[in-house]
Amino acid sequence: MTRVPSRELREGWATELDYVSPALGAHAVSLRVYQMHPGRGAGPTHYHSESESIYYVLAGRVVVTLEGRHHELGRGDLAFIAPGATHSIETAGGTEASILELYAPGEADFVHVAPRTD
Repeated sequence: MTRVPSRELREGWATELDYVSPALGAHAVSLRVYQMHPGRGAGPTHYHSESESIYYVLAGRVVVTLEGRHHELGRGDLAFIAPGATHSIETAGGTEASILELYAPGEADFVHVAPRTD
């Protein structure tokens, strides 16, 4: 068994565990787990121009903002995100949350969307 590569994201917003990805030799899919820390706000609003993605909640509660609409999800819930759909995610309820994220194809681009100022 190999050690799962991990890294801290956005100044402690979450820990990313990289289980399957192009960096690890996969070609068609990426699978990561994010251990999200409470009180750190939402991750950046972004989209993937070609990849579909799925957030599946393993533990805790999260708010997924998809195309400007907020959806609160708990353990066992999932959100499907189509290519080009703007989205972000954050913890809900002041507790840790863990999500599994699946991308296909696996080489997902990450296009930041500037926050609205109006």
